[in-house]
Amino acid sequence: MMIRRSPNANDIAQFKIQMSALGSATIRLANDNRQSNSHIVSGFDLMWLKRKEQRVLWPSELELSAEYWNSLKDKAVPLDLLAIAAISHSSLAIDIYLWLAQRLRRINKPYTVYWAVLWVQFGDGYNRIRDFRKKFRQALRHATSVYPKAVIEDVVTGEGKNLGIRLFKSPPPIPSRK
Repeated sequence: MMIRRSPNANDIAQFKIQMSALGSATIRLANDNRQSNSHIVSGFDLMWLKRKEQRVLWPSELELSAEYWNSLKDKAVPLDLLAIAAISHSSLAIDIYLWLAQRLRRINKPYTVYWAVLWVQFGDGYNRIRDFRKKFRQALRHATSVYPKAVIEDVVTGEGKNLGIRLFKSPPPIPSRK
């Protein structure tokens, strides 16, 4: 999300928290045959220096671990930057677009994602799943409007209760250049 104003103290505090979390994060990936743990960042300076002419200085560079960098190169998902720009008004729509772009090309059979799971993954800040579901569905419409190749359907019971969404294998938003 781009802030169209100077960052305030709360913005800076949130940025520090996110940078610290990124720096200490361990990502655990697993498939049928293998599980691996990986660090995204191999190092950065957590010194938050202040000068009187500037609010805060933070590192302008993060050093990604070699393992993470290689995984990015090997498993990169081609994204349409114009599509992202078109939905840039909604950070949730961007998150959904990115999630669909990486997920849909990797599944081999239809996969159901229930609202409770989506709420845990995307619903931070929503106290009620009902409120989250409404916002998610709206953001999902925005994301799929710029990713028309995404194949998704609602999962609805015979009584009409919406349980979640079903994902189907789909091509990436734009073709790979490999």
